[in-house]
Amino acid sequence: MAIIDRFAATCNLASPIRRIIQTKMVPLMIAFVVLTSCLFSISTVFFRYEFYGYECQTDQPIAANILYVVQTGLMQPIIMLIFVLLTYRNIRRSRRRVVSLYTYVVFEMQELSVCIGRSK
Repeated sequence: MAIIDRFAATCNLASPIRRIIQTKMVPLMIAFVVLTSCLFSISTVFFRYEFYGYECQTDQPIAANILYVVQTGLMQPIIMLIFVLLTYRNIRRSRRRVVSLYTYVVFEMQELSVCIGRSK
């Protein structure tokens, strides 16, 4: 959630994505996290886990392990990497806007000083 929040914070001020960092969107984001957690744990329905004393065993251990590796070992890091790269892109874009604005202001100030110098 934190990485999505940082991505939204680096978006353009006019972007609709920035709405998710507002306080009134917190309950919706909490519901989103709960729903996502439920979707990740739905595999227990398909693999029929049985408890034997202190152990938990499944009918299809290979499929359950593959699903676990995909969910925790591949999906989460890939989603995090995507949001890191999007955040990095937003930061680079905002720096370009600042640099181009600075260049424009400096150029205008130089023209203004040349005009003032000519009028004397």
